[in-house]
Amino acid sequence: MAKNTVVRFDEHGNIISSDVIGENDNIRFIKPAKEGSKKYKKNDDNICRMSDELGGFYFMLYFENKELFDGRINEKQISRLIYLATYLDYDSNRLVERRGRSNEPLYEKDIKEKLKLDKRVYKEFIEEVVSKNLLTFQDNGIYLSERFFCKGKCPKDGRKFSRVYISTVRQLYTQVNPKQHKTLSHLFKLLPFCDFEYNIITKHPNQEDSLKYRMTREQVAELLNVKWETYKTLEKNFEDLVITVHGEEYYVMCSVTIKCGGQKKSFYAINPLLFNSGNEIDKLKNVWTQMLKK
Repeated sequence: MAKNTVVRFDEHGNIISSDVIGENDNIRFIKPAKEGSKKYKKNDDNICRMSDELGGFYFMLYFENKELFDGRINEKQISRLIYLATYLDYDSNRLVERRGRSNEPLYEKDIKEKLKLDKRVYKEFIEEVVSKNLLTFQDNGIYLSERFFCKGKCPKDGRKFSRVYISTVRQLYTQVNPKQHKTLSHLFKLLPFCDFEYNIITKHPNQEDSLKYRMTREQVAELLNVKWETYKTLEKNFEDLVITVHGEEYYVMCSVTIKCGGQKKSFYAINPLLFNSGNEIDKLKNVWTQMLKK
C-alpha cells in the first residue's frame, strides 16, 4: 500500500508536523527551501521521509531537566498517555482515528478498547489523568493537554520538544501487557535527557558539548529513582523490547559507539526510531543501525 505524507511548515520553513494519510489521498504540502539553504532542505526532506516510514509523529513537550508531566502522575500512566497521543488530531489536540478519507473523533468506548486495560485499571487511569487535567472529556470528543502534547505548531514559551513516532510507539505498547507499562514509562522518562544529535542519554542534552556529560548506568538508575538491582532488572526488560522497521528488528535502548574528541567512546542511547529531537538524520542513523538486533 502506497503511503503519502501531509507535511506542515512554520513561517520559517521548519517542519512542524507530519502524518501519514490514506493510499488514495495524494496530498503533500512541501514549502520550497530558500535559495542557498540546500543543507536544510536535505535535512527536512530526510525528516519527511523518516516520518513517512514511521507513520508520522507528534511533539512531546517538556521543560529542560524536568520530568515528563512535571512528575504529577503515577509512572505507569505515562506510557498509556503517550500511546493515546498517537491518535492526536492536528492543532486541536482531540483524539481521532482515520476512517476512510476522514478523521473521526474517538470516544470513551474507543479508548477503552485501545488501551486494553481491565475495568479497575482503566478507572484508575482515567481518574488520575482527568484530575491532573492531562485528559478531558468534551461533548465532541476527548482531548489531551496542550501543555505536554502538540501536533502542529509548537508554542515558543521555553518548553523543549521531541518528535514521537506513531508506528513504533504503537508497536511497543501493543507488544506488552498492562503490568509492563511501567517499564515503558521508565523508557519514556528518559526522553528529556536525550541529546539532539544522537539521542544519547546525557545530563545536559541541550548543550553543544552534551556528549561530555554522558550518563553512566548508575546515573540513569538514579535519574529513574530506582535501586541499582532494580535497574539491572529494568535493563533486561528493555532488551526484550523491540521495534520493527522495514522488516528488521531493533533494540529500543543499548550502548552505542560514537566518535567524540577524536576517540570512539561508548554511550547509552534511546533508539531515534522511537523518538528524537535531531535534524541531522545521518547522525541519528548511525545510532539506530547499531541497535539492529542480530
